[in-house]
Amino acid sequence: MKRVDSSRVLRVLILSFFILGVYIMIGFAPKIWIIYFQHQVSKIIFSLFMMLSSIPYFLSLVILWRLVDSYAKNQFINANNVKAIKTISYFSLIEFILYLFISILLIITNITVGIEGKMFILVILLVSSLLTITLSVFSTILYEAVHLKEESELTI
Repeated sequence: MKRVDSSRVLRVLILSFFILGVYIMIGFAPKIWIIYFQHQVSKIIFSLFMMLSSIPYFLSLVILWRLVDSYAKNQFINANNVKAIKTISYFSLIEFILYLFISILLIITNITVGIEGKMFILVILLVSSLLTITLSVFSTILYEAVHLKEESELTI
């Protein structure tokens, strides 16, 4: 597959994840909000949490879009992309911390979110922890590749 074709596929995936995030914010979250939270304070806290946790998610998608652009231009191995991948790793860590905090808060307050809510939180915890570790390793490898590229350009 050519670089341009694969970058188009990646852009479609990024747009799909954007639509999925919007669906979760507009479609899935209000159902949980209506079904499980009886008190107005709980509804406000849950709404604020969903808005707060969506910020790193959507910012990561914007950064991914820029990474795909540099990939399409055959300029992927550079210091800016190392920083971008490291930033996405930090955003993923923030997501993990937010969902870990909300899990502890739900346990302490005895608020039930049903099996759907528990599975959603568990999946987010697992994916965000795996993504944090993977992207940290990948950014370190890319950092080394950037230095090797710079050294090879200096020797030529």
